[in-house]
Amino acid sequence: METYALFCKEYPNKIGKSKFAELRPKHVLLSSKLPHSVCLCKYHENFINAVNILHQVSPSVPLYTNEFPQSCLCNPVKRECWMNQCEQCKDGKGFRNSYPLEENGDVKWYVWKTDSSNKLVKNVEEGTTEELYTHICSIIPHFMAHCFTKRMQAEAYNKERKDAEADSESLSNAAFLQVDFSENYTCVSQDEIQSAHWKQSQFKNRFIVAALKSLQDKHKIQITWNYFATSHGKGPVDGIGGAVKRQVWITVKTRKHIVCDAKSFVVAAEDSSNVKVVEMAASEIEESNTSLNTKEVFEDASPIPGIAAIHSIKIGNAGKIVGRALVEEETDTPRCGDEGSNASVNEELCQIEVGDWYTVEYEGKIYPGEVKSVTADDIQVSVMVRAGKYWKLPTILDEIFYQQDKFVRKLNAPVVVNSRGNFQFSDF
Repeated sequence: METYALFCKEYPNKIGKSKFAELRPKHVLLSSKLPHSVCLCKYHENFINAVNILHQVSPSVPLYTNEFPQSCLCNPVKRECWMNQCEQCKDGKGFRNSYPLEENGDVKWYVWKTDSSNKLVKNVEEGTTEELYTHICSIIPHFMAHCFTKRMQAEAYNKERKDAEADSESLSNAAFLQVDFSENYTCVSQDEIQSAHWKQSQFKNRFIVAALKSLQDKHKIQITWNYFATSHGKGPVDGIGGAVKRQVWITVKTRKHIVCDAKSFVVAAEDSSNVKVVEMAASEIEESNTSLNTKEVFEDASPIPGIAAIHSIKIGNAGKIVGRALVEEETDTPRCGDEGSNASVNEELCQIEVGDWYTVEYEGKIYPGEVKSVTADDIQVSVMVRAGKYWKLPTILDEIFYQQDKFVRKLNAPVVVNSRGNFQFSDF
């Protein structure tokens, strides 16, 4: 009932759970009525699943609620607690203090992780209660920082939306836009045998940042681009886009329309929805790119160290990029091209890619590992453990997410030295 908890936070002492459920709008579907859950946050899913499984074998650990994260931190909780910078509760200490391990036994839990083909899959992990407990402690630092970012960015979004409403009433020149890449509509017929599920990539990158200056110069305005935490950017654009695509798919299933391209999609949408859908021809896109000089802008776009941790971007004086970890932060973070930035130190971290090898710092110790996935907020690394003078992969793979400041340096890929699966690094 996280939705109800969020409602009570904004409108305290209004109605109870039963009345809240009774007043649910008809277009808001229950999870049981949906075909399957999509676009969930893997960080929340992994943490919630682990906590709820631990609750089954250790009832003193409560089921996950919206208030559970705070119970694993100091009271009162501070920003340093969320960001794993508090000595009292960092690295799972707060969780251990609040919920000591009571008993040990065999247990199974699920973890979303990338496989060898870089595809996100749901895996079953087996181990003892102590291993599950240790797993939770290992993912707490990243989860808490992610949870804090999610909540702060959501609060900033609501505040700026209300400010924009007030500005519109006063005839101010300010505007508030929510932008998102809608998942591609897959053109299939009702009688087609199989179809593919399209995916979109994250659009927080150096090219989008480089284009901000061109947009500002063209329209003579100041632009600040804010980002939600990964997988928490759901808003009106998602609901509108999803509703239109659902209505179009209904017309395809009933054979009223055949959708094979953008033009036929617009026709079907006009016939089944009151949402205005506009087709953008390739020539129009090319004309827009030419007016913004995107080819030259993109070619000159420099890597931005630490962009994964940035959630607010604007163009400062002399065209310099100014980034903030959170919208509400009071200080700006220097980035590539800024005077006094540490770009030269972090240059090799600008282009971290899947398959690269790096040393990472965890609880004061350095471990070598392979990068398994790179997302907007973090980087997943599978680290090795010592095996005498060599290194090896642990029995239970140690794959967790690291902030970029935990990366020490890049390594050459290791080589196998014996049949026992031991590895050796030439530069570590």
